[in-house]
Amino acid sequence: MTVQKERFGIFFCPTVRATEEIATRLAPLLFAQDVILLQGNLGVGKTTFAQALIRACAVSSCTPKSPTFPCVLEYKVAQGRLLHCDFYRLRHADEVFSFNLEDVLERDILLVEWAERAPPDFFPQDHLVIQFGMRPAGRFLHISGSPAWKARIESLALPES
Repeated sequence: MTVQKERFGIFFCPTVRATEEIATRLAPLLFAQDVILLQGNLGVGKTTFAQALIRACAVSSCTPKSPTFPCVLEYKVAQGRLLHCDFYRLRHADEVFSFNLEDVLERDILLVEWAERAPPDFFPQDHLVIQFGMRPAGRFLHISGSPAWKARIESLALPES
């Protein structure tokens, strides 16, 4: 069965702080087994968003790093573990299987930058997609996902800028 994706909204972020604020507001809404896919071109704010989300979820103060070279970094969060992945350097979609993430999907939070580089059916159908884009006045986030995410995302309010 295919889960239909719903579009929940577009969030305009005129500043880096506004992008971080949306990530901070999303953090307490996450549960173990959640999958958040971040998509968009270079320099549109995926890593900024991911780092703010990790800081907001972490059980102790941390400075999240970009997982571009190790591809997967692990953080202790209130919900258990959060794995921050960056698939930018993948040459072939099947390389994602070398990270052994299948077991993680059953118990941890998975946050993936460049998720579109993984095989289309790699992630569970119940996931959240945040598509990042840029306009001259700032970045925007298109948030969509399965119906199970709708109530959580509707609780996000646009940050004050």
